[in-house]
Amino acid sequence: MGEAQKPNAGKIEWGRRALTIVIVAPIVIWCILTSFGTTLVLLDVLSAVCLLEYRRNICTGLLARLGAMPSPAGPSPSSSSSSSSSSSSSSSSSSSSAAAAAVIQCGGAGEELRGGTSWHPRRVASNDALLPALGALAVLGTAGGGAGFAAAGSCCLAVLLLAHLLRAEGSRGAGAAHHHPATGGVTALSMVSLALDLTGLVYVGGGFGFMSLQRGRPTLRAMGQTLNMCLCVWNADNGALFAGRALGRSPLLASVSPGKTVEGALGGLALATATAVALPRLLPVAWFPPLPAAAAGSGAAAAAAAAAAAAAPHRVGHVSLGLLIGVAAVCGDLVASFMKRAAGVKDSGAFFPGHGGCLDRMDSFLLASPVVYFLTSN
Repeated sequence: MGEAQKPNAGKIEWGRRALTIVIVAPIVIWCILTSFGTTLVLLDVLSAVCLLEYRRNICTGLLARLGAMPSPAGPSPSSSSSSSSSSSSSSSSSSSSAAAAAVIQCGGAGEELRGGTSWHPRRVASNDALLPALGALAVLGTAGGGAGFAAAGSCCLAVLLLAHLLRAEGSRGAGAAHHHPATGGVTALSMVSLALDLTGLVYVGGGFGFMSLQRGRPTLRAMGQTLNMCLCVWNADNGALFAGRALGRSPLLASVSPGKTVEGALGGLALATATAVALPRLLPVAWFPPLPAAAAGSGAAAAAAAAAAAAAPHRVGHVSLGLLIGVAAVCGDLVASFMKRAAGVKDSGAFFPGHGGCLDRMDSFLLASPVVYFLTSN
């Protein structure tokens, strides 16, 4: 999602934004309107790409920064005598090797924080591929509905846990000389790496999974609400961008994302709400039945009331949905900014040039999709 920027806070690449509107948006809309199968393929690809960016950039940055931090327990007795005679250059070399070892840990080799030796490019590549593959498999499970999604997600979590256990055991044998006899290949960063992978699988795989579940419902309303969510999120992004640049004065969460402002967020909420209210009046009514349940009863009066409600969608229901989608979009954007700031990276990746990466473009959808799925479930 774009930044709700302060005036003149940064240069906007209007050419790339126009390219997104002209090419990417029509492709996404076409996939949604064509069939559930095309939507599922699209979401599978997006999930895998986002998780690859997350692992290669967010996880690597976080673990590298953690590896460069001094140990809370201080230097070991064996290294204290040598450290007293070391020069500043050796100290700098030790710091950089610690960061390198942390990056190796992110690759899943399970090395000790300092001194891992069993790193191999093929191992890192295979570990980087595991999380995206599991995320795509979890999304693919939505073809079987909610039960299929739950089963696929549970299997993916089990495989991920097993993979981390095997990595720790494998690294114990590969670099036993560097491991503590009590912990073997298990280090503090091993647990952090596992937590990061679990977070990515639930956050990214779950977000795309709920979007797929929403589109997979066998009703026209499911297609309409999926399209509604996409347009609301896109317009929340645009509203935040333009309102932030024109009116932005008050930082929203300066420590997380200095460029975002309260005025920009309010502009995004306003445009998302306007989209949710206007869209049902521009597209077929069958795609957007009223959100509140129809009045109970039977007979001609109840049928007439239901027909009248279908002809004029309930404004309050769509206003509420638009507001909640806007809030979820802003929160999703802030979560991605939080992760990037913690990892010390500017962009999540390079798969979406000029937009900060694929994960940067999809972050708002990851929280908005569960909101739409549960609010439109009846």
